[in-house]
Amino acid sequence: MLPLEGLLVVSLEQAVAAPTCSCRLADAGARVIKIERPEGDFARGYDRLARGESAYFVWLNRGKESVVLDLSQDADKRLMENMLATDTGKSVDEISHDIERDKYLTAEQALEYGIIDEVLTSLKALPV
Repeated sequence: MLPLEGLLVVSLEQAVAAPTCSCRLADAGARVIKIERPEGDFARGYDRLARGESAYFVWLNRGKESVVLDLSQDADKRLMENMLATDTGKSVDEISHDIERDKYLTAEQALEYGIIDEVLTSLKALPV
């Protein structure tokens, strides 16, 4: 059993930095769902070296599921809210407001929202 099996990661990401991080989480057993905007991740167009797809995109998004959501649409926003439902009872709007107000999540907020507690504990077991 991998250390992050049973953990769901929902990631709004593109390019290289965040996909690299969530790729490591997927490698450690987490179920990672990559949310892409309707235009898709622009890294898809970096090159066409991997059987017609971007080598960067394929390499950094291995092991992930992907879904396109337009968060300006109510149905897509509800789907996102369902994926992000936490035991805190806070809505996505409330969490987003906290992040927008503070420009970041404190460690306490991330723990409260259930975002990092399991991840940090499990990552300690991973080889570097």
